[in-house]
Amino acid sequence: EALMAMAEEILPKLKAAEWLDRAEAAAEHVEEIGTRDLRSVVATADSGARDDRGRELATTLREALDRRVTAERDRWLADITSALEEGRLVRALRISARSPDPGSRVPADLAATLTEAASTAMAPDASAERWSTLLEAVAASPVRRSVKPAGLPPEPGEALLDSARKAAGRIPALAPMLGIAIPP
Repeated sequence: EALMAMAEEILPKLKAAEWLDRAEAAAEHVEEIGTRDLRSVVATADSGARDDRGRELATTLREALDRRVTAERDRWLADITSALEEGRLVRALRISARSPDPGSRVPADLAATLTEAASTAMAPDASAERWSTLLEAVAASPVRRSVKPAGLPPEPGEALLDSARKAAGRIPALAPMLGIAIPP
């Protein structure tokens, strides 16, 4: 029992020392370390930063994480905007689907631009191959629920129709075009 009591007394100090080692290593390489690893160190700061030095280190790491996340989000939004300006809608939709941070959202004005461009591009005059590519990109994008395709190609083919049926749950405007109920 005495040994267990000693171990229970030492454990918090051991965890704090382990966090401090990780935090010091992260602080030395704050620009090279992966964002996920930096986020992991910051997330465990509450249990590890027990003294003034630890709290100061945790604050420094939080600021570095915020700076990095903001820079990545700005770069992500710039990439989407740039792709749209270059007329590369599929690329813009695919970039929008890969946000750099789980909390990052496409701003409303940019989402409206993406939605309008995708809705217009998914028109009857588009080839079945182009329509299929757009369908795939829209289904993975964060604007999928607001896209309203202008129409299906005149000869869509069974493969495109099958893909559209499968995507109807993700892109609700497809269901009425296909004559089916909106899937859950």
